[in-house]
Amino acid sequence: MLSEIDFETSRPTSNPITIGGATWSKLDYEVFQGLHYYLTYQLGNPDYSSNSARSSALGIGSRLFSRPHFEFDFLWQFQNSPAFPAQVLDYVTLLMHFYL
Repeated sequence: MLSEIDFETSRPTSNPITIGGATWSKLDYEVFQGLHYYLTYQLGNPDYSSNSARSSALGIGSRLFSRPHFEFDFLWQFQNSPAFPAQVLDYVTLLMHFYL
């Protein structure tokens, strides 16, 4: 399991102080050597005093290290965004990576 939590304080000269943060987590399970399945979750809220900018995303994916120096990563993510409040947005990512 990997996790990250970040906090931010913004002190602009003409606006009030805002406090916000973000978090990201990944739960990974290796089925057999080279094949991983994982879940991801991320939450962002740039201003804790208002939930209007709060966004979150839940993802499911798999990663395959088929041979030395090759990686194939697939992620399907469902995101709630304040820009589209009545919708859940789907994102699909396929990464193919070759290590030198």
